Amino acid sequence: GSCNGLLCLLEVEGANTRKNRAMLWNPCTGIASRSLEIGGFLSVFGFGYDHVNDKYKLVGIVKQKQKHPRSATTIYTFCPNPLRRTIKERPPKGRYVGEEGVFVPSTGTLNWIRLRDTMGYSVVSFDLVKETFSEFSLPCKKRILGRIFVLRNCLAFSYKPQKTRWAVWLMKEYGVPQSWTKFAMIRLDPPLDGVRSWYLNPLYVWRNYVIVVVSSSKIVLYNLDDGGIEFPPLDPRPLSNSTEFCFHIYHESLVSPTYRGLRSSSSQMQLIKP
Repeated sequence: GSCNGLLCLLEVEGANTRKNRAMLWNPCTGIASRSLEIGGFLSVFGFGYDHVNDKYKLVGIVKQKQKHPRSATTIYTFCPNPLRRTIKERPPKGRYVGEEGVFVPSTGTLNWIRLRDTMGYSVVSFDLVKETFSEFSLPCKKRILGRIFVLRNCLAFSYKPQKTRWAVWLMKEYGVPQSWTKFAMIRLDPPLDGVRSWYLNPLYVWRNYVIVVVSSSKIVLYNLDDGGIEFPPLDPRPLSNSTEFCFHIYHESLVSPTYRGLRSSSSQMQLIKP
């Protein structure tokens, strides 16, 4: 994930050993943190910022390889002396859609979609400050799969209510299901009509455009006014069919992942031009 100009990178050393390491890196300054040993398989995880304690945290549901596998909620804190703690708090049981949690900066929370058996889907939230889980409903009452993300600094949800339309909702007041508000309806006319629903992922609103991920290797600019579509080039080199990207919104900053004389508080961030 990305937060305050830092990227959290996860490395898996070997398919069988599951020896994972995580680190923070600031592409603007080139400074990286020391690696954190994970020591297990992260089935569900997320990276975000605890704004109260000024800490960057990687939260993971770690599956230990034992005779009787167990799962535990583990918090990895990036600081001069990296910490790894296992807490008693456990997420609600169920099948989680996607591994990576969505960090909402204005709330200090990580969020995942969970399938609640016959009751449909819900949002599971983890508060990075209180280190507790909670849960709330999605705007779609039917059992329709969608995805969550951040748009205009709000938690957002998108799904396909019609064959030719893709709905985007914003949660104006975090954690309050009644505050879900429809933001846009994206037309799935050619060349978007064949896009798989899971890949359609709005990333950012810029003027009257929405930057939308439409596959594992393509993005488009969608015009909210007239439905026009532009395909900006990602790379001048031709892409192979096996090429895949992981898309994140990144803002340049001088925040140091090793805390060398720099703090990541809001007072310092105001001095940094994105």
